[in-house]
Amino acid sequence: MVENEKMNIAYHCTDNYARITATSVLSLFENNKDAGEINVYIIEHGFTGETRQKFRDLADKYGRNMYFIPLPDFNGENYSLGLVSIKKNWMFDSYSRLFLDRLLPKGTERVIYLDGDILVLGSLKKIWEMDLKGKCCAACLDCISAP
Repeated sequence: MVENEKMNIAYHCTDNYARITATSVLSLFENNKDAGEINVYIIEHGFTGETRQKFRDLADKYGRNMYFIPLPDFNGENYSLGLVSIKKNWMFDSYSRLFLDRLLPKGTERVIYLDGDILVLGSLKKIWEMDLKGKCCAACLDCISAP
């Protein structure tokens, strides 16, 4: 693996979506037991202390690392995106994946971003080791995307 056997995984999640994301994290851990160190970064919005503790307990059970990053204000002075809500109570959480280079710890050179509603059904080793051929990212179509 690259980066000294450390696999970095990122999610974004609200407290309301935590159970679904926890299922994804569990599937990640279960299907990547042979991986070296796994660092999971959750860009969280409104997590309670209890929710954070449940995620920590899950990571501890598998000997993995769990980190929480508060969701930034994308309309604040550090980002100034000028986002306008088109739905009542619509959050801008999804934009967090576009700023992983600013949100994750300095020195993090590679990360796999996973949506919280996916199940990891196998090893992520091939994806982690994929040669990006000088590109900054790789992506796949969502299962509901039109080809």
